[in-house]
Amino acid sequence: MKRISFIKQEFIIIVVALIVILTISLIFSFKHVTTATFKKGYVTGYVYGDSIGYERGNSHGDSTGFARGFDTKYNDLIEIDKVFQDLKYSFQPSLQYSQIIGKIAEIGSNNTNKESIEFSKILNSIHTGLIDYLANNFDLNEKDKKQILAKYHQQSIEINQLAYQEMVELNESSILPKEKSIFQRRNIEGINNFDKVLAENACKIVNLFISTLDIKPYSTFFIKTISSEVCPYFLGKAIRPLIIELKRRAIIEDYAEAKYEITQQISNRIAQFATAQVQTNTSLDYSFAKQIDLHWLGKYKFTSEVKAEASAKTKAGFDFMQQFSLEIDHRLERIIIHLPEPYITSHELDLKILDIHEPWCVDIGPDQLNAINKDLRKQLLHEAEYNTTLLNDAIDSAEDILKVIFSPIATSMPYPYSVVIQFGARESKVLIDHSDMSLESFLSL
Repeated sequence: MKRISFIKQEFIIIVVALIVILTISLIFSFKHVTTATFKKGYVTGYVYGDSIGYERGNSHGDSTGFARGFDTKYNDLIEIDKVFQDLKYSFQPSLQYSQIIGKIAEIGSNNTNKESIEFSKILNSIHTGLIDYLANNFDLNEKDKKQILAKYHQQSIEINQLAYQEMVELNESSILPKEKSIFQRRNIEGINNFDKVLAENACKIVNLFISTLDIKPYSTFFIKTISSEVCPYFLGKAIRPLIIELKRRAIIEDYAEAKYEITQQISNRIAQFATAQVQTNTSLDYSFAKQIDLHWLGKYKFTSEVKAEASAKTKAGFDFMQQFSLEIDHRLERIIIHLPEPYITSHELDLKILDIHEPWCVDIGPDQLNAINKDLRKQLLHEAEYNTTLLNDAIDSAEDILKVIFSPIATSMPYPYSVVIQFGARESKVLIDHSDMSLESFLSL
């Protein structure tokens, strides 16, 4: 009994000790969690722009700072999105698209002061246009707009020079060292690089625009947020449409510049290699009759017989002096090739006379042998052209060469056009099908 009593007392002491230890642990854990939460509320309230959450987190340790700060910032972003969705004016550069595309890909090829100046002209045109875009959409008066433009011009040399150096490095790494092929990516690569440079510079314009504004009713949502949050909306609304159009036209330029090289390769390779050959054989018996009047004996017919054997090698190819055209349809995203019908390029006959039977009065001479040669040539040519796959083999050979020529399109261009081929008046066919790829889907990446 004493043993049992002792165990019960010891058990009670252990339980009490555990309760005390657990209570102390909970007190310290609560204090730690509360302190961390207060600190998080304080910091997050500040980061997310909620002044109430920030103050309460700082002076009272109110953990609602995080929630209030997050909610406030979320509402700010919704307001920014709505403002940019409702903008009245769209951004249009003062320079023509072709002027931009033509010069961008050349940046870094010379790396001269003149090249830098030309690039600065492009940037200044776009940057001042962006300032006009913001000023017009947010109803700035002329005084405020001039103030922002003046501040930009003070900084433009430094901004543009940094952008130029970055553009040179990007172009040197992505354009200049690449091996030339019939499908050049120079223009689209240049615009891809320009996209990166312009995105950074556009955010600088947003910074400049916001920092120059006084607090006014129309700019309140700008002032209480930071430009890094406004910039994505700005890039999406103003810059993205410009870049998409530049990329679309750059791709068209790349294809257009490659058209001459494509045409030359097609004509040279197909004329040289797209030939087909067939061998045909036959053997025939020929007879040549001659009627002789023997006067008092009457008229008699004498016949000579010839056994002949012949084989012919017939080749077919293409004559590019006839119809040949290459069209790049950017609307349908197709390269359309129209080739002439294949034709017989050569027909070589090998004639063997196996046996000649001549009566005394009917000779087999050159005229008879020429007649045999001519007849066999005609028959074997007809056989090759209409009773063999010679012409279709030439077409198949041409198609194989075209696939080889156009296979680099998948790697040399951002996305390939489909290739359509038509021979003469035959029905056209899709030789390489890339209809599942889309320019719009590529540009939206």
